[in-house]
Amino acid sequence: MKRMICTICTAVLVLSCAAPQKGASTAQYRESAALLAAFALEGDPAKMPDAEKVALETVAIKIAASGPGMVAPVLADIQSNRDGNRRMALVKLLAMIEDQMPSDSPARAESARRIEQSGRKLLASSDAADRYAGAVLLALPTKSELIPAALRLLEDEDAANRAFGNVVLRQIAQIDLGYNPDAAQADRAGAAKRWRQWWEENRERAFYYMPSANPVLYAITSESANIARRAGPYALEVIDQGGAPVAGAVVMYSYYFTTFDGRGQKFEQRLSTDDNGRALLGGETVVSGMKFVGAQIVVSKSGYKEVPITLSPHVLTPNSFSVSVTLEPEAR
Repeated sequence: MKRMICTICTAVLVLSCAAPQKGASTAQYRESAALLAAFALEGDPAKMPDAEKVALETVAIKIAASGPGMVAPVLADIQSNRDGNRRMALVKLLAMIEDQMPSDSPARAESARRIEQSGRKLLASSDAADRYAGAVLLALPTKSELIPAALRLLEDEDAANRAFGNVVLRQIAQIDLGYNPDAAQADRAGAAKRWRQWWEENRERAFYYMPSANPVLYAITSESANIARRAGPYALEVIDQGGAPVAGAVVMYSYYFTTFDGRGQKFEQRLSTDDNGRALLGGETVVSGMKFVGAQIVVSKSGYKEVPITLSPHVLTPNSFSVSVTLEPEAR
């Protein structure tokens, strides 16, 4: 109950902090608040129990598909909620929302403005975790402010933030200017000055604003692409209404994939549950360019009603979890 109350309070705070966007209605803001209230995440989402993971993913998919109207509420949640795992999950969803907008659209420009505003505010916070979150946010817009944010982190009082800033700069520039996040302050200052000089000499190079040169955005999109390409394996358990395992149930399943041009592929298989009522639905990984869009499962056995199941793709965690099915006897 306490967790539920805290979640509802957070959603109310998010709703009050989010500045109105053009065309946004009261109903849209209620929907945004409800989605964020239902986005219950504590700890690493990949390590959550399967039932909680599936519930989280159901909400995450809705948030990612909600479009520009969800940007302000998500940013407000990131600012107000200090849980690192929740923040990173919402940053990933924010990146997905951004990616769905045309790069030259007014909505994309407004989204970038809001993200930059939130990022700069967090980067100026007295809290080290806020400053890290601010730097990550500033990596999202098309013309990223990640490099200036990383330069600022080189002189951060938190060693982990300094290390993050240094790693980002080294990955972007592909050079090492001798900065050590654990060195004495005077030594760090000298190396930070070298990095600032490098940026003054290179800030006009278009390469440094490309997504491929942005290690934060690259990590987020690579993880999302890897999740999207893989389906299963799903561990299926079939029981009767009394909770006893149902052996010999027939399981027919299909995994569906698509490309950006709409060309689809389907992988089908048929198997039976073992003596413990279990079956492992094998995984399929496809080549780059294919995206898992869902699975259809039908469980049947003589004397029982047939059970169809639809599995939606995940966006934050692997498409692999346990599925429990209860068979009901046919009417006599």
